[in-house]
Amino acid sequence: MENIPQMIANRRKALRKSWRAFQAFKCWQISEVIRRSKAKLPRRFVPWAPGLVIASDRLLSEAGYGRDAGSQRPKGWRRLPRMFGERFMRAHPPYVVVRKHHEFWIIEWSHNVLVFTFGSMPVCTRSLEAAMRLADFYVAKDRLAYSLRWVPSDSDGILDC
Repeated sequence: MENIPQMIANRRKALRKSWRAFQAFKCWQISEVIRRSKAKLPRRFVPWAPGLVIASDRLLSEAGYGRDAGSQRPKGWRRLPRMFGERFMRAHPPYVVVRKHHEFWIIEWSHNVLVFTFGSMPVCTRSLEAAMRLADFYVAKDRLAYSLRWVPSDSDGILDC
């Protein structure tokens, strides 16, 4: 069996060849696919992923986020101390975290990240409130549907891809 760094290198090489397929892939859950370098993802965060995906308005609507009252910050979330960056955590179990990375909000839970199955790319939002609603939808209800799932965010996560 290959070692994990070699698996990541091989996957990155293979995915580079199919990047156009990722960008052209259309489904109702995602609105945009953004290349890893443009998203400025840290090297150790989901190192196998070629980029990230932005949750679509339809997916966010399913999660309760919208232009009405659903777009307000949901109850039960608290800001973590500034030393952790711009992060918010659910105040009750399960303790899911949403954190800001440049212009995106990433959803994490117990050293896992919410990913889109195709490419195992992190699912992000462009607003804090949308990320919180999506996190609540997937963690509180224990949903693993709509082609999204949880995988470890470190290099070992490639074993779940």
